[in-house]
Amino acid sequence: MKLQHFSPRIVSNSRHSVEVLAEDIQKVKRPRHFFTKMTDTELLDYAKKIAEEKGIKNRGGLQKADRGLYKVLRKRNLLDEVIPEKREERDWSSMSNEDLISHARKFIEENEIKNRVGLKKADNGLYQVLKKRNLLDVVFADIERARKIEAIRQIIEATKEFGS
Repeated sequence: MKLQHFSPRIVSNSRHSVEVLAEDIQKVKRPRHFFTKMTDTELLDYAKKIAEEKGIKNRGGLQKADRGLYKVLRKRNLLDEVIPEKREERDWSSMSNEDLISHARKFIEENEIKNRVGLKKADNGLYQVLKKRNLLDVVFADIERARKIEAIRQIIEATKEFGS
């Protein structure tokens, strides 16, 4: 894909002028059926070249950079050969509730997660299994208790300094 670059321009407004920092970039369209004429090998070579040139490391990056290429690779089941990104499958069923609680607490502490929403954003799979097993209250009850104890300790320390 070739890009045509245009020089920066000055945008005038009735009140003031601002230099546009970004260049205007216009994509050159590929001819129709560009990918359909390619063999799988040619398509893979092209996709790997694009991924390397643009520094694409994951599937989301490829999709953002070139949606058409992404769709063709997905349709032909070639996506794994270009970007072998698959998340590690975790088998939560083999973990006991105690092990799961311990894992969740460690994960929450390491990632400095403050609440359930934070856990859901950081690791939705872990959040969902805790929710399914009704362990969210158990995991977060201890965390809330520890936070309250720390807050009380800080208040006590502050009152000691104030009283001195």
